[in-house]
Amino acid sequence: MPKKVVVVGAGLAGMACAARLAHAGYEVRLLEKNSRQGGRLDQHEALGFRWDTDGASLTMPFVVRHFFQDLKCDLEDYLELMPLQPCCRFFFQDGQTVRTWSDLQNMTIEIARREKDHGERFNRFHKHTQGLFELSAGFLFPGANSRSSSAAGRWKNLPKVLGFSSMEGRARHFFRNPQIARIFTRHALELGGSPSQISGAFLAVAYPEIAFGNWYVRGGMRRLVEAMERLEREKGVQVSLNAEVDGIKTDDGRRVTGVTIKNGEEIACDAVVVTSDPLDAWESLLRFPGKDRQHRKWTSSPLSFSHFTVILGVNKSFQKLEHENVFFPAEEQQEYDDLLKKRVAPKDPTLQVWVSSRSDPTQAPAGHDNIVIRAHVPAIQPNFSWKENQESYANHLIHLLENRGVFPLLQHVIYRHVISPLDTADRYFIHHGVASGQALTSISAYKRRPSSRAPGVRGLYLAGASVRPGGPLPLVLLSARNAALTLQRDLPA
Repeated sequence: MPKKVVVVGAGLAGMACAARLAHAGYEVRLLEKNSRQGGRLDQHEALGFRWDTDGASLTMPFVVRHFFQDLKCDLEDYLELMPLQPCCRFFFQDGQTVRTWSDLQNMTIEIARREKDHGERFNRFHKHTQGLFELSAGFLFPGANSRSSSAAGRWKNLPKVLGFSSMEGRARHFFRNPQIARIFTRHALELGGSPSQISGAFLAVAYPEIAFGNWYVRGGMRRLVEAMERLEREKGVQVSLNAEVDGIKTDDGRRVTGVTIKNGEEIACDAVVVTSDPLDAWESLLRFPGKDRQHRKWTSSPLSFSHFTVILGVNKSFQKLEHENVFFPAEEQQEYDDLLKKRVAPKDPTLQVWVSSRSDPTQAPAGHDNIVIRAHVPAIQPNFSWKENQESYANHLIHLLENRGVFPLLQHVIYRHVISPLDTADRYFIHHGVASGQALTSISAYKRRPSSRAPGVRGLYLAGASVRPGGPLPLVLLSARNAALTLQRDLPA
């Protein structure tokens, strides 16, 4: 008889993990509390528009390709990946703009124009981040690089090599123009800190976009979810929707024996993979000795930031906007002070803006744009109500975008929808509505993150954006891979 595995949560990590395990010969049941799969990789539809609610691009496309290859499938039979050129357009308050490219020649020309050199500074930076990426492959990007086995140990010693410099300090070492440095340190927002606070080793995250490009799934990012649903059917995964798990059963806290669903059903199994937020799962689903001690360890690091998203359908095409855009505020430090010190939604945040209809006309009616605006805000705070403030903050972001050159915007809006951190927390069981678990400001903070094998209980595994390696879509797939491989080693089918 094959071993029975229950996967909790049908977001991207849960779907990928379930398909992997079923392919490996396990009997897999996937439980999802909502009425459809996909988690945050969702799509909103109205008035002939479609919006990807969690961003409309991805990097490291080879991770997606490797996922299909591992399941003996061809990616092209399931979906189409489109390269985005340019990768992104960056807007600064002084009116300057910069485009980034995965084509190194165009990228070198673009940066050299601003650095007033012949590309030497960018080339040195590119080689530096390549080295960081290759060293970190076994640590931050497991499964993404063949050199990972020998690199992991060297990565741990990087602070000695870099002299404990910050992300900002390392970037300024290469670039004279602060705007160029800002482009490559903007990932600090996703990591949950400021560029002056985060270790320079994390400049590794700047490399993939340059080296591998920025990509889009034709028809919308939701097509990846549909491809995984097809894989689940082909591999024999049993999917239960509207099935909210309210407890994980154990044998006196030593070994997983099953799960219970809110409708009263009890499911016996040999292993459980939790792909919802591990902190929320630890608080609400588990009861065993040592639980509180482990929870304190995980919560000893500050949380990463949340996303506040405004979805707009507009009856105008703003040609200055590319598929992906970033609008920087005038005062970068003020944004980080609001996020980290005051713990309030920034008055003048960095705005990420996607217009997927620029690359894919099926996403909006002709002559219209489907605009997604995202700002980073603190994790849900007890003294602030998003229910009372989300519409006013959405208005504020729209006016900011107008002031930064996308004008006139408001008068062309024919549809709008807001997604606050509270919505994210409630719908997807995300701890305080954060984007990716604990903040990654240092290598030691990374080590405190939950790993794929849950401590204290045999047969319990973790995957998702809040689990190592943690972060955006490709790393979520790597997290699912880690959990599936760890389970297979511990409990062969």
